[in-house]
Amino acid sequence: MFRPLQTVTATSQGSSDTSFTIVPRRIGYSFKAHEFHVRFKSQISEIKKIKSKQPLLERVNDVFVLGAGCIGQGLTASLLKSNIANRVFLVGKAEHVSKIQKTGINLLGVMERNFIPDDHFVLSDKINNDLLQKYKIAPKPIVFSATKASDAASSLRPFQQTLAKLSPTIICLQNGLGVEQEIEKVFPPFHAKVLKGHVFGAIHKKMESIFAYKGRIIVEHHNDDCSKKLKTIFGPQDISIFNLEISPNILQAIYPKIAVNCVCNPLTVILNQNLGFIRNQYEPLIRMICSEIFVVALSQGVDLSSSENLAEIVLDTMSKFSSHYSSMYLDHQSGRVSEIEYINGAILRIAHKKKIHVPLNQLLTNSMKEIEKRRMVCNSAEEFYQRHASYLENVKTQLLAIASPIIVS
Repeated sequence: MFRPLQTVTATSQGSSDTSFTIVPRRIGYSFKAHEFHVRFKSQISEIKKIKSKQPLLERVNDVFVLGAGCIGQGLTASLLKSNIANRVFLVGKAEHVSKIQKTGINLLGVMERNFIPDDHFVLSDKINNDLLQKYKIAPKPIVFSATKASDAASSLRPFQQTLAKLSPTIICLQNGLGVEQEIEKVFPPFHAKVLKGHVFGAIHKKMESIFAYKGRIIVEHHNDDCSKKLKTIFGPQDISIFNLEISPNILQAIYPKIAVNCVCNPLTVILNQNLGFIRNQYEPLIRMICSEIFVVALSQGVDLSSSENLAEIVLDTMSKFSSHYSSMYLDHQSGRVSEIEYINGAILRIAHKKKIHVPLNQLLTNSMKEIEKRRMVCNSAEEFYQRHASYLENVKTQLLAIASPIIVS
């Protein structure tokens, strides 16, 4: 006589159910009582061996990158390469999202790799409740704002109510000064923490790819928990495209880059030349612009050693990227609004408040605003330079006159 067939199901954490069937036996037949236990322990041992071979991956909150331009795509690629964050959400305009959905992010330069959307790389043109519920997004995510400075606040405003529920930390990566103050008007302190950040390094579009050099991102220090989370997200420096630096004095850290932007951005547009040409032909003008920025920085408690030292940093950068044009020049070529208000315009506002005379930065700011108006009614940048050659020559003459010392005979 046989006992009925019995099936026992055992489940171990992180694995699928495993069934064991007890083979029927005759009553009274000698059966080793420990046989089932031996088989069960053997199965569990195999599961543990398999799990021990899987890499341990530290998980953190979800990460959003807002802005699907060069910086946004490069940063997304860096975060995906570190393979640390739970998920990276790249949020951009619908047309940009649609294109990346088809082709992925094709990165060249520091590495050659194509990043295709998957479970860890999510593309979206919005941040809404459906997205939060679908992906069960954890509270206190990191949000990198990588749009143009002029678009930073307006790009976040449609998502304010949704993001405010998560109490995010928003890191502003725009050029210049003043963007974080505008975003703080959208997100009061009890809804989000807004931090200043800055990108150092060249990254630009090359055909249908993103060409990136090894760079670094500096973020102002908030607290130890935030710093630890950011370091985990960026991963080891040897595998990350952008190395992370946490700075207790963000203005001290970024003012040299602000000086680079104040010189390179407007001059490439006004002179219609690359950085190498401007560096070689207009060094006295560059040094005078830097001297104005040095005084403004000093009024904010930022000591850059000397205006000569600041000028050398700018000149060295221009030599290093001699064949390049500025991002403002590329905006001008495409007919987009520039970031002049957050670069030279920001220096001008601080100078006026501190009663500091900055005639070169004032002329650069006013000239770029006029150039933008004139560019909007031209079909192309080539047409603009042909129609307004005399105006640009006049601006150049004024700049050189201010920068040159007056010689009395």
